[in-house]
Amino acid sequence: MLKKHLINIFSLWFSRFGKVLATIVLTPLILNVLGVESAAIWVLISQVLGFMTLMELGLVTASTKLIAKGLHSPDVDNQLSIAVTTVFALLSTLAILFMIVTSLFAAYGAELFNLQPHSHEQFRSLLLLGGVCYSISFPFRIGFGLLGAKNLFYRVAFWQACPVVIQLLAVLALWGMGLFSLYYLALITFGTYLFVSVLQFLDGWRHFPGLSFSFFQLNPNRIKEVLSVGGASFLISAGASIVFLGSPLIVASSVNLEKLVVFSYAMLITRSILPFLSIGSRLIMPVAVELKEKSDEIALKNVFFDSARYSLALGAGIVIIFLYSLEDLLFIWLSDNELGREELKDMSTYTISIFCATVISLPSVLGRSVLIAVNRHWLASLFEVGSVIIGISFGSALCLMGYGANGMVVGIVAVYFIKGLLFFPSLLSHIFGMQYVKLILCVYKKPLALFLMVTFLSWGVTATFDNIFYQVVYNSIIITLFWCIIFSLLIITASHKKQVKRYFLNKFVSRH
Repeated sequence: MLKKHLINIFSLWFSRFGKVLATIVLTPLILNVLGVESAAIWVLISQVLGFMTLMELGLVTASTKLIAKGLHSPDVDNQLSIAVTTVFALLSTLAILFMIVTSLFAAYGAELFNLQPHSHEQFRSLLLLGGVCYSISFPFRIGFGLLGAKNLFYRVAFWQACPVVIQLLAVLALWGMGLFSLYYLALITFGTYLFVSVLQFLDGWRHFPGLSFSFFQLNPNRIKEVLSVGGASFLISAGASIVFLGSPLIVASSVNLEKLVVFSYAMLITRSILPFLSIGSRLIMPVAVELKEKSDEIALKNVFFDSARYSLALGAGIVIIFLYSLEDLLFIWLSDNELGREELKDMSTYTISIFCATVISLPSVLGRSVLIAVNRHWLASLFEVGSVIIGISFGSALCLMGYGANGMVVGIVAVYFIKGLLFFPSLLSHIFGMQYVKLILCVYKKPLALFLMVTFLSWGVTATFDNIFYQVVYNSIIITLFWCIIFSLLIITASHKKQVKRYFLNKFVSRH
């Protein structure tokens, strides 16, 4: 079982790494070949479509739980067929609604953004293309639930990686032939997404030999159950989408295209790294459920605190590298495009500010999993959305007051501070029977000490070279070495050190 969990985790990590790699390669290519205006159009289309996929109402995520529940029922094949048919029918209905909304936005939405008049038609046609592909793929996305219910997340990771690989190879081929354009990019991206969604559905279906569609067995009670299970997932997804996808759309109405690209790529960098840090929320969920069933509150509390400290420590290490090297990294990555040094400096500032706030809120992501495990999922989702509404409203107000992207960055930082330092610690202090201040100190004290110690030690050893690349590599290595030493001395618990030592003794010493 442990081996299967590790395979699932590392598969999802590699899938995420593939997406990051594609972003690293495609971003300068789009900026250099197509220009800032086309890059801004692509950002807007991606954000609009990503935001509107919320119309699935959390049903894809909910399908995993519903199908897994059916696996343990006496009449397995019948219950599975009803669950899959219900979700498939609801997603098909939502797909029609998605296409209608996309068509309306394509007709009237271009005027909401600061696009040149000649770009309006391009925006409409590309948005319609994406809307058609996404709407057709809606019901087939239940393939994620089919594979997830069988705990086949390595298959999910495989299908998530496929469109990224296809997109990257196809774009590089078109670029080599001199045929790369925004229309080809959209066709490759949206077409492969639809194609792979169908293949993932077929792959999931083949793992359930007795499965069949049974539309005549649909009933209001089952539909209500599906919508109820998906509700909490929808609210949590909505909160994340408002921050990462909605904020650039708000900023787009008050800044020029260059500033929009700078802000959007700062959000993209944060969004690309965050899943590597929040992997603990996947790991802690089954453990928390098991400990909750055993009523072992002390063990549950210890698991949360250890996971929170590890996540914060890892995030702190990345923050320190960003503080010393991010502006140089961005210059290496995006120096040959229409963005100047001043824009890259702003992008670095935005990224560090937003990323620091997300790192501070990492314990709230783990806490959300704990709350869901103890059947407080609706409370967790409402607090999640509440923090987003407060912060983004504040950021939007600052945008309207003339602060533009700077104001929205302040609003996003507020989201994560409210969520990470106020709402979720208050809920968790009640769950664990601790005082609020004591919980905050238990979670943040050691990671904060690690951050300060590594920053201080690195400050005296990091260097400046004529070659920026060598400078970034040298400083990153120095910071990583200091981080590893302090992490092993300060963060890793004594019990975990014993487990690691015992593992290596059994693995290697016993052989001799």
